[in-house]
Amino acid sequence: MQSTSPSVNLVFDRFKPDGGTERLALNTVEALSGHSIRIAVCAREWRGPMRDNIEFIRCRPLPFGRAWRLRRFVADALPQLRARGGLVQAHIMFPGADIYRADGGAHAQWLTQRRRIQSAARQAYDIATPYHRTKLAMEAEMLSHPDLRYVICNSEMVRADIRRHYPGCQAELVLVEPGIDLDHFRVVDADARRHAARKALDLEADATVLLFIGTGFERKGLVTAIAALAEWGEHRAQLVIIGRDRDRWRYSKLARQMGVHGQLRFVGPVDDVRPWLHAGDALIHPALYEPFGLVVVEAMAAGLPVLSSPTTGAARAMVREQQTGWLIDALDVHGYAKALRGLTSRSSQQIASQRMACEKAATPYGLQRMSIDLMQIYRQCLLPTPKAP
Repeated sequence: MQSTSPSVNLVFDRFKPDGGTERLALNTVEALSGHSIRIAVCAREWRGPMRDNIEFIRCRPLPFGRAWRLRRFVADALPQLRARGGLVQAHIMFPGADIYRADGGAHAQWLTQRRRIQSAARQAYDIATPYHRTKLAMEAEMLSHPDLRYVICNSEMVRADIRRHYPGCQAELVLVEPGIDLDHFRVVDADARRHAARKALDLEADATVLLFIGTGFERKGLVTAIAALAEWGEHRAQLVIIGRDRDRWRYSKLARQMGVHGQLRFVGPVDDVRPWLHAGDALIHPALYEPFGLVVVEAMAAGLPVLSSPTTGAARAMVREQQTGWLIDALDVHGYAKALRGLTSRSSQQIASQRMACEKAATPYGLQRMSIDLMQIYRQCLLPTPKAP
């Protein structure tokens, strides 16, 4: 392999363009493809945009259950990638990779957090199911594998989670926080843009509009958001829910039981979230476990304060109490309701000051910085290893 034209093989499971992890993947490809690097993407399925200079390697094991598929994918894909040469960077559990990008955090920590909202019976089911047992086993195998050189952590929170659950991991845990195209989200003349966006999206001009953005409502904390809206008692407020979940009906039922069903608007996935950010007053993101949370950066880049949890990596790094938002435990409904009251009691001067603080907080999270951080890792990986005397 020529050092002037290194090769990097990126491994995913399935690409869904509306997911946060998938958008991180796209940003990675964008960051890499601007350099003299040959890129291949290996996945079961890829539905997003693909550049002409990126090779796609499809690997689709037979569907004999999720646990079997996890193992079979690695068994089928790894020999192909090793034969191709270059570095193997995995975004999924993939024992044998050179680099693991822990976009999904530590599965062990997600299960720990999930137990906070589960019944004893559901916890027992998770322990017994082959899928979670296999995923935990593969996570442990990957993080102890001798070929693993770097684990790219997308937040300090994730780095701490991996150290806590897998103290025997010998790979270097490096922090590379995701980046976005900041100019794409920055807003000029926010008041005029807000008015135009609300008119186009059929939102009341003077209503308080809260945005909940994410796929997988349980993990993102929609129950807390709905309950906080109900406790808040502001009947003209609207909660706009952008994303998908197969159990959406459960959340509609909960909202109806709490008397706020008429204040919810399920939008579904959208290709461009910017009009909604322009129209909104704040992002509410009480995630039970969110390794990073790209939407937090996007919202702040657009000048919106964020109400989120300390188990959201980006929020823990960016939110400063009342300056750029509020940091509240994912299950603290009363805390979120109190923060919502504080949101609506702001003066015009406080709103403008908070907008400036949010935009400033997002400034370090550009694509160029992420690209530089990644390139440093690839250069280190591609340098010849000195032979022992």
